[in-house]
Amino acid sequence: MPADIRQNLTFLREDLADEARRKPVASADAYRLGYQLCNTLLAILQEREQTRVSVGYRAAQAETTTGISGDQTLSARRNYMMSMPQYRREQAQRAELKSQAVNSAELLKQRPKLEWADRSAVLGRTLDSLYSQFRAALRQSPAAR
Repeated sequence: MPADIRQNLTFLREDLADEARRKPVASADAYRLGYQLCNTLLAILQEREQTRVSVGYRAAQAETTTGISGDQTLSARRNYMMSMPQYRREQAQRAELKSQAVNSAELLKQRPKLEWADRSAVLGRTLDSLYSQFRAALRQSPAAR
């Protein structure tokens, strides 16, 4: 995405408003829908930025919560008389706890991406509808130009 897309959308929105007031080339509906389309795109860009920040936060949060919760109970059972089978069983339990913690962290990281994908599908349909209304209003522009 170009770095200055927000600025370009803002300029386009204001240009549409100015043109609608000074010397309209299209119908008032076309200008209103174009203005609304620009506002919606700007709102979606803002929501996308907030989601991106949320994903970063949740990823960092997931990284910090990968500690092994059952570690203390495993250590409490350990003593100097531990047998080799008991040691192997404890090592397997530790590995399983670590694997569960890592999988939980990965799930936390992926959740916002799923939420944004669902949200962007809804927003995409809204944008398509607004754009088609805008183009239809442009086609009904006044004959005198």
